[in-house]
Amino acid sequence: MTDSSDRLRYVLDGLLFPIDRWELVARAEHYGADATTLHELRSLAEGRYGSLTEVANAIAGDRHR
Repeated sequence: MTDSSDRLRYVLDGLLFPIDRWELVARAEHYGADATTLHELRSLAEGRYGSLTEVANAIAGDRHR
């Protein structure tokens, strides 16, 4: 598992999916996530995400563009 996936799992553990992007960001802000994790979540496309794996894959895809 990558560092990004580990950070996401730590911050977003316990959320019920599917979930909207804004809810992911709000949870991370409430949790006090680090700046990198917040940046990654804010960079996601608006929409609904079906799982933590889907979120991690979307972030990984953004890094490769």
